Amino acid sequence: MRNLLAFLGAAVLVFFGVGLYLGWYHIYRGPTSTPGHSRIEFDINQDKISSDVKQGTDKIKDAIDKATNDPNAATTPATPPDSKPSSSAATTNKVDAAKNLIRDASDWYSPESKKK
Repeated sequence: MRNLLAFLGAAVLVFFGVGLYLGWYHIYRGPTSTPGHSRIEFDINQDKISSDVKQGTDKIKDAIDKATNDPNAATTPATPPDSKPSSSAATTNKVDAAKNLIRDASDWYSPESKKK
């Protein structure tokens, strides 16, 4: 239960900070006719909030569409064909190197290597 309350408190603080930074609302302090009292006013800009949320959802949708339409675009770097060996050869070399490393490491502490 404490974790849930801590999460909600953190979410409220983040929303408050982001809202102030993006200009979603303003807080004003003003005088009243009664001495010793203050008035606090919140000015909420609903149009700015809705436009910012719409822009954010559009960016997220574009990122998801780009990732689902071409999943290799973000992970595969663009290189000239003559600068490196083919990707299958490079992958095979990496796998072979990893197997040799594992084999060397297993020989280091294996009982058979100690007998030699």
